[in-house]
Amino acid sequence: MSVDENALAIDPDVLRADVSAFTEKAASPSISDLETAAALYRGPFLDGIDLNEDAFDTWLVTERRHLEALALSVLGRLTDHYRRTSRIEEALNSADLALRIDPLQEDIHRQIIELHVASGALGEARKHAEHCRDLIRGELGVDPEPDTFQALDDGSLAHQSAPPKARGIHQTIRHVTAGDGTSIACGIIGDGPTLLKTPNWMTHLAFEEHSPVWRHFLEFFSEAHRFVRYDQRGNGLSDWDCPDISFDSFRSDLDAVVDALVDEPAVVLGISQGAPIAIDLAVRRPERVRGLILLGGFVTGMANRGDDAREASEAVDRLIRFGWGRDDPSLRTLYTSNLIPGGSKRQMDWYNEMMRIGTPPENAVRIRRALSLIDIGDLLTQVRVPTLVCHAIGDRVSPFAEGERLAREIPNARLVPLDSDNHIPLENERAWITFSMEVRHFLGSGLNPSTHGHRALKASP
Repeated sequence: MSVDENALAIDPDVLRADVSAFTEKAASPSISDLETAAALYRGPFLDGIDLNEDAFDTWLVTERRHLEALALSVLGRLTDHYRRTSRIEEALNSADLALRIDPLQEDIHRQIIELHVASGALGEARKHAEHCRDLIRGELGVDPEPDTFQALDDGSLAHQSAPPKARGIHQTIRHVTAGDGTSIACGIIGDGPTLLKTPNWMTHLAFEEHSPVWRHFLEFFSEAHRFVRYDQRGNGLSDWDCPDISFDSFRSDLDAVVDALVDEPAVVLGISQGAPIAIDLAVRRPERVRGLILLGGFVTGMANRGDDAREASEAVDRLIRFGWGRDDPSLRTLYTSNLIPGGSKRQMDWYNEMMRIGTPPENAVRIRRALSLIDIGDLLTQVRVPTLVCHAIGDRVSPFAEGERLAREIPNARLVPLDSDNHIPLENERAWITFSMEVRHFLGSGLNPSTHGHRALKASP
C-alpha cells in the first residue's frame, strides 16, 4: 500500500480483495464456486461510506448495482440447483437472501411458494403468497402475475383487483426516407439524451406499445432518454414493398434514421440482428456513436455457421413460405418457443400475432435470408467505443458463443452472462433485473473512458 497527500493505492498482487474473488467465483459454472461467491457477498458495496462528492457517489451507486446484479444471479442459480436436487431448506435460504437484495422479484416469490407447496407447508405457501401480493401492490400499484400463485391451485389471490399504476407511453411516429426511396417508420418515446435502438427480428412500433414482451423495454429505456427505434424495411409500419432487403439496405435505413433524428452522438442498443447493424454503424460512423449495448447479438448468421446450420436455415425458409400468414399459429409458435421458451401463454400468443400481422410470408423469408448471410467478423477489432455485451446462457436463437466472441474481439468490451434461456429477457425473470442493472451501470460510469472496464475492489477485513 502506498499513500500520498492526494491518493491511496493498493497493490492487488499483495492484498487480495473480496470483490475480486466474488466476481471471479460468480462467473463460474461450479456450484461450489457459486456457494463461495454467495458467502462473500455481505451486502451493499462500501456500505456506510459517504464522501458527499458527486463523482464518487455516482461511481459508488453504479458499482453497488453491478455487484447486486451479480449476487442475484448467483443466488438464483443456487436456488435452482438446490430445488432440482430436493434440498428444499437450502433453496428457501438462497431465495430469501435474494429477496433481501431485491424484494420485488416475482419469480423468486413464485419459487418460494412452490418450494413450500412441494414440502407440504401449504400454510406457509399461502402466507407468502399474501405477503407477495401486498408487497407488489404496495410498491408498484399493480397485481402480481397469476402464474406467481399457480402452485396453490387457487386463483383467488391472483384475481383480487388493485388499481393499475403503470407509466403511460407517449410515442411519436415519424417516417424517414432511405436512399432507395423506402419509407422507414420511427418511434420516439421520452426526453433526454438520445438512445437509439436498431431493429431486431420482427418489430411493429404501434403493436409493441402494450406488449407483454416489449413494454418493460420501452418504459426502462425511455426513463431518462429520448428512446428512438424503428421498424426495418419489409415489416411493421415501414414499407413492405421495397426493392432490396439486404445488409446493405439495413445500413441505408439506419443512416437515414441517424441523419434525420439523431443530432448528437448516441448510445446504440442492438438486440439480436440489431447488434451487427449497430456495430457496423460504430465502425463506419464513429462520430455518431458514443457507446454500444448489445443483447443476444451475433457475429455470423446461420448460413455462415456451418453446413448443418445452413441447411436448418433453408428448411425454416421453406416452412415460412408454406404457412407464415395462416390463422393457425403452429409455424410461428416454433419461432416464439425458441425466442422466449420461458414465456407465458399470453406472451407467446402476443408474439405469434405480432409476427402474423407484421409482415407477409415472402418478406419474412427475404429478411431471414439477409440475416443468415451476415458476417461482421472483420469489424469487431475496429470498434472504438465502450461496449456492453449481455447474452442469455441458454439462448436458442443466438448461441452464447456468439456473445462470447463479441466480447472477446471488441476491444475493452465487457460480457455479462444472463441466467436465462430466453433470447429476450422477460420482465419477471432474474435476467431482466441483471440486464437492467448492468445497463444503468453502463449508462452511468461505464461510458466514461476513465472508468470503462474498471472493476470495483473491496478489501477484506
